[in-house]
Amino acid sequence: MDITLLAEKLAKPFLKWAGGKTQLLNEIAARLPNGLRTGEIDTYIEPFIGGGAVFFYIVQNYTNLNRFYLLDVNQDLINCYNAVKTSAESIIDDLRTLEKKYLAKKNSSRKDFYYHIRTEFNADRSPAKLIFLNKTCYNGLYRMNRLFLKESFVREISSLRLTTGCN
Repeated sequence: MDITLLAEKLAKPFLKWAGGKTQLLNEIAARLPNGLRTGEIDTYIEPFIGGGAVFFYIVQNYTNLNRFYLLDVNQDLINCYNAVKTSAESIIDDLRTLEKKYLAKKNSSRKDFYYHIRTEFNADRSPAKLIFLNKTCYNGLYRMNRLFLKESFVREISSLRLTTGCN
């Protein structure tokens, strides 16, 4: 099945993540175990969820699966997936608010707003702020540094990316 034909109809990763597999889905799909097709496999375990491209593909194409385990060493990422799972409407509302505030600013003020949100995220670890930062940061990739023994989001704002979390 050609993945590109399905792109507009299916849920897609809402985060861009280093090592993302979206461009490799056709190759990955061709190598999935037959047990997914036959129904022998009813559980999917994703040890490194990242952006979730493989998960989103599998959950939408193998309806016989009834258990999913999404894992990652990054606790902010896992918290974000859990929040989307349990409070999607609230996350969307928060993203729309952030987007509205961001887009209402002149380009020069957007940078200050971005860094303000980044500082807030480093304090409160809000899933909506993580998605916003991911959509507006340089290259759209999450990067953390240890600062005083605490993980801190450190990506700079991108002057080229004006997309936000609600698209």
